[in-house]
Amino acid sequence: MNSQEVLAGDPAMAVPAWLRRVRPGVVGCLAVLLWIAGILQLVGPRVLPGWVSPALVVLVTLLVVPDLTRSLRAPLTLCCAALVGLMLHAGQTQPVLAAVDFAAPFAAFLVSVAILRGNLLSAARLAETRARLAVQDAVGRRSVLLLLSCLMGGVFSIGTFPMLAPLVEGVPAAETDRLASAILCGNGLALLWSPFTVGMGFAAAAVGVTGGFAFLPQLLTAAAIGLVAALAVHGWPRLATLRQAGATAVPLLPPFALAIAATLGLAAFTGMRVTDAVVLVAPIVGLVAMLARGTMRLPHGGPHRTQPAAQRALLGAGGAVRDLPMYIAGFALARALAESGLFGGLTTTIAGAGAGVILLPPLALVMALAGLPALVSGGVVAAAANTLMPLSDPGARLVVTLFAWLATTLLSVTGMSVLATSSTFGTRVRRLVLGRNLLVAALLAAVLAVVIR
Repeated sequence: MNSQEVLAGDPAMAVPAWLRRVRPGVVGCLAVLLWIAGILQLVGPRVLPGWVSPALVVLVTLLVVPDLTRSLRAPLTLCCAALVGLMLHAGQTQPVLAAVDFAAPFAAFLVSVAILRGNLLSAARLAETRARLAVQDAVGRRSVLLLLSCLMGGVFSIGTFPMLAPLVEGVPAAETDRLASAILCGNGLALLWSPFTVGMGFAAAAVGVTGGFAFLPQLLTAAAIGLVAALAVHGWPRLATLRQAGATAVPLLPPFALAIAATLGLAAFTGMRVTDAVVLVAPIVGLVAMLARGTMRLPHGGPHRTQPAAQRALLGAGGAVRDLPMYIAGFALARALAESGLFGGLTTTIAGAGAGVILLPPLALVMALAGLPALVSGGVVAAAANTLMPLSDPGARLVVTLFAWLATTLLSVTGMSVLATSSTFGTRVRRLVLGRNLLVAALLAAVLAVVIR
């Protein structure tokens, strides 16, 4: 469902016709400015005044709120209501200000992913992959996309969803929901193996380790168990399908491998975060792609010949930031909950329980289903794990904390991945949260509860 369909079909969100016409272009221009501001902030932090990026974020947010789909309005209302209550209780607005600061570089990352997709995924490659997917049965398509999402999610995080979205175009709505759920599941499982995700950075810091690399065997084992559970729940593919999974994705692997290698190489060389590296890699890849296509010079006939491409670029940039209000509200709510101290007593209670260690994975599920953000549920589980397992292998504490983040990624109505999946594929949040991924998370929680006791 696109934004125009939403506006046309919902009188409550109706806006004047002239604004409908000009708003996509304005949002696209502002998104490009946010992207440029993000690049300048990375290469020269003092180039722009500090108010520029926050002002752009506020403008974009106000313009895209009417485009939110019905399935996203309820979570947004829930987030905002809880946030207002917490801010009134605390008497301060710091969580919202922190969320606006977070949103500026995050918007630059989202636009960069859109640029990478536009330059790396040619129509021919996408058509070839879609054709190979079409010959698979329904279970095969889900398994291929789940595995591909797990691979890409380790670097691009929620940027994986718009990259894989073209492979789902034209699929019936019922199957789209199943494919979207499988893609969300694979993307979430990337948290268990990739040292490059935000979740890994948070979990490692929360349990007191320097990073995930030292515990890679345990992380890969947990990810393998998660993949087995995911494939079993979403439909176990035939052995021939698994063998063909790589061949199905072959047309997409070279450009993805290029982007991943360039991103990780830049991150390793400069020591910056992977999301920041994506922002710098995107214009380089775009420039190389234009040089390869020979499109640096205007075609004969004048600048007007390039207008359709420019319009597509602006619409793509605007589409990348269409869910910015949800990300801002979710981040602000997570910050407000973390600073509220409401869950400090819960950690103490768990630590005092005789079977406390076994309770950690189920507790993570409950907090995710309650709609808590990953920052909160992960923090509670990490604090409890540090108290209950002080002499255990720190890798176990890392895995259980990552599971808390994973459960939120798959099941929380305020989780960024759930919201991004709903927006990208048009799937209702309720179907994502209460669908097959709930069983995947429950199976993984049961395994972890046995292993860590």
